[in-house]
Amino acid sequence: MELLTSISPMVGMVGLMVAFAISFTLKRQPAGNEPMQGIAEQIHIGAMAFLKREQCCACVFRDRRRVVVGIVLASANGSRVH
Repeated sequence: MELLTSISPMVGMVGLMVAFAISFTLKRQPAGNEPMQGIAEQIHIGAMAFLKREQCCACVFRDRRRVVVGIVLASANGSRVH
């Protein structure tokens, strides 16, 4: 078990180095011809719209969870919630 604990950070660092190497290699590749760049831009716009909408929906659930946790913690401490 101690071996696993000592090797895990090293494996993580190797994984990060591989990820950076792949990222660097992909960034050096050409962007493609004009139609491909147009498609890539449309995909980027759609992905950003999706992420914005997803974060708006997730925000509602996060806020509700925070309120419930706050009420539970306050009641566990014996405080009255107004």
